Amino acid sequence: MTRWIPLPCLLTAAFLPAAAGGGALAAPPGTTITSGPESTVATGSATFAFTGSQAGSNFACALDTGAFGDCVSPHTLVVPDGLHHFYVTAINNGDVDPTPAVWTWTADTTPPSAMRGRRTVLRYRKLVLSWGALSNAGADGVVVRRSTKREQAPSFEVYRGSGSSYADSRFDNGLYHRYRIIASDRAGNLSPAVDIVVGPAALLVAPRDGARVSAPPSLRWREVPGAGYYNVQLFRRGGKLLSAWPRSPRLKVSRSWTYLGHRYRLTRGHYTWFVWPGFGQLARGRYGSLLGQGSFDVS
Repeated sequence: MTRWIPLPCLLTAAFLPAAAGGGALAAPPGTTITSGPESTVATGSATFAFTGSQAGSNFACALDTGAFGDCVSPHTLVVPDGLHHFYVTAINNGDVDPTPAVWTWTADTTPPSAMRGRRTVLRYRKLVLSWGALSNAGADGVVVRRSTKREQAPSFEVYRGSGSSYADSRFDNGLYHRYRIIASDRAGNLSPAVDIVVGPAALLVAPRDGARVSAPPSLRWREVPGAGYYNVQLFRRGGKLLSAWPRSPRLKVSRSWTYLGHRYRLTRGHYTWFVWPGFGQLARGRYGSLLGQGSFDVS
């Protein structure tokens, strides 16, 4: 039969038996909790191990404001989210430890929400991802991982911290990028992942990547500060058909043209184009990294 004992504040000498013959009270057993959950955990299950200072002691346990009942070590509880207190007291030959051992912890099984208010700022050689205050999602940390291959999930960690943004000042605009943002709370719960894709055509304005055109297109891209000219190259089936050096961020493709002594026409098919910015005098050929690459289909 379970024995119920008052809460710790009621465990006074009034509940302890006197020694035989009316002498001094025997020393009560001491109680020690030897292990329990971390201060904040992402589970409702908690297991405690405890011991008494006197061999052969029995134990009584209580959770929060509940009554004490018989228990043995290890003792496992399942609790709702929130702050909790676990009490245990040793009992030996009728003597009760008047100062139960106590363990305090917080159970938090609720994950943060997905990051909202995300914003991407893209420039030549610079990318800034922002996701707002972590507190808005119930989080206190965030991890950002990156992949530069379409078939691979983001795994390379580029940021870990408690900030609200990540900046890459050496961004490679010519590559495919996929970023994955995952927030976490103190208990270790993880938010749903949020993926942000930045394609290699992000700074190419027109035609949009993969577009179908029926007339010679006007190629346009974002202007690069400091660039005096650009190199535009056009390919089809892996072969280069055109290389041009416009001074403004646009190039009108003709129906036919001559390149390296060969005559070409814009016929039906799939075309790929690339843009590099040039700096200084054209004759010096000082180019920056790839501004972008895109494709279009002529119907």
